[in-house]
Amino acid sequence: MQRRIKLLIAYDGTDYIGWQENGMGPSIEGTLQRALVKVLRESPELVAASRTDAGVHASGQVVAFGTSSPIPIDKLLFAVNTCLPKAIRLLSAEEVDPDFHPTLGNRGKLYSYAITLGPMQLPRKRLYAWHLPGHFACDPVREAMPALLGSHDFATFCNEKRSAAQRGTICTLRRLELTQNGHELTFEVEGDRFLYRMVRNLVGTLVAIGRGRAKAHDLRGVLERCDRRLAGPCAPAHGLTLSRVFFDP
Repeated sequence: MQRRIKLLIAYDGTDYIGWQENGMGPSIEGTLQRALVKVLRESPELVAASRTDAGVHASGQVVAFGTSSPIPIDKLLFAVNTCLPKAIRLLSAEEVDPDFHPTLGNRGKLYSYAITLGPMQLPRKRLYAWHLPGHFACDPVREAMPALLGSHDFATFCNEKRSAAQRGTICTLRRLELTQNGHELTFEVEGDRFLYRMVRNLVGTLVAIGRGRAKAHDLRGVLERCDRRLAGPCAPAHGLTLSRVFFDP
């Protein structure tokens, strides 16, 4: 009898080419699948809520697969974690409805992006936060952010025209916040869906405003013109974490 299993996963993406297996280097998907093969004695097809890029981390990735193995959930969780490298961990596992699909069935995602200000960055932060020495002003960034909230055409912040043409570029940002704790900044971005590198492009554009290289009042016009060349740089991957995927109860 086929069972559908849902996994909640955390990982450090530093040494991986991203979620998707493509034969070009170690991937989260490939590493997890090999661990599952050892435990299940079969090779399940994995479906993830988000295909995170190289160097991007996750604390709330959701993955599903089908299996005919009768292994109990608690033993599955323990056994697979034993077979995984320390950079990847299953946080939970549960049986779900056969039609559960983490990509098509989610109603949104929450990403966080970490930045360190000041002349020096602690070594332990170097793989998990973008270091920005020099001037940075939070107030203009917060002034600009409301222009991005709601439903818009976010083509300006998409790096891949082909995928954008296939799926469309209308997205809804439900929440966009910037918090500061000393030299540490955190952007939190929640939306119904995201385009390729959209969060990193949003952060890069807001950082340009915070550093005085762009004006807060220009952001709405940049968004409306749907031209990637008008937006700021793409923020480095290592500051980004997939924090949570939302599903209906």
